[in-house]
Amino acid sequence: MNLEEVARHAGVSRSTVSRVLNNGPGVSEETRAAVRAVADALGYVPNASARSLASRAHRPETVAIAITGDHPHLTAILRGAAAGLRDLRIVVLIDPEDLDRTADAAIVLGSHPHPTTIPSVHIGRPLTDPTVPYVAPDNLTGGLLAGRHLIARGTTNVAALLTSPDTSPTVDRLTGLRRALDEIGRTPVAQIPCTPETVDAELATLTGFDAVFCTTDTLAVPALRHTRTLITFDDTGLATATTPRLTTIQHRPEDLGATAAWHLKAQLAGEPHLPLAITLPMEVVARDT
Repeated sequence: MNLEEVARHAGVSRSTVSRVLNNGPGVSEETRAAVRAVADALGYVPNASARSLASRAHRPETVAIAITGDHPHLTAILRGAAAGLRDLRIVVLIDPEDLDRTADAAIVLGSHPHPTTIPSVHIGRPLTDPTVPYVAPDNLTGGLLAGRHLIARGTTNVAALLTSPDTSPTVDRLTGLRRALDEIGRTPVAQIPCTPETVDAELATLTGFDAVFCTTDTLAVPALRHTRTLITFDDTGLATATTPRLTTIQHRPEDLGATAAWHLKAQLAGEPHLPLAITLPMEVVARDT
């Protein structure tokens, strides 16, 4: 008997079962009762490792920062997280297979939920499990701000260049753009999944656009060869290394790490009414494009 079987019988996700059995946040009392009833009926007993981890839940010794995928501001995020966890031992893991055997709690960088039975918080909105605690930039509002900025410049035919279309930053940024265009009765003239290497070919054959919306700076650099009216996201070093300099939607990555550390420590302390999701503000940094 394992967590997956309890989750299947209860009709919830594995991570929800984990949070119920470890008294984690973000689960309704009705769901908690249902999961516990299923676990009791099936005779589920956590293994010795999980029991040991649970007994240390309020006095963790090691916190893992698990890195999954690529992150444009990794150093700043780690700096913020480390500052918030300065009184604990921290280990950094790349694409970990089993966090439970490595640490007592975890911060996971990535928008895909990572299975674990220990207290955790994600940096990035998980697309496939809405019950996972997370901290993320407010990408939907960021997309809205980007769209309204382009509209204020007199553009209405916007082509959207998308990187990693199955991740929450791209999904939310595009949703925000579509909302902004909907306010003037328009839709994007194109929504193109691409890489920096394919931007030239995509834009060379595209017609009828007067502005480009890029979900990352890496797409905006090659797009400059086709238009000077564009907006992008993340404000990496590329944004000011180009000529012209890129107008971008910016967030404070160090705050992401610091807020994730605070959320995790609040979980461990048993803080009541802890929000499941925290979004941090984004803002337009207007430059030359």
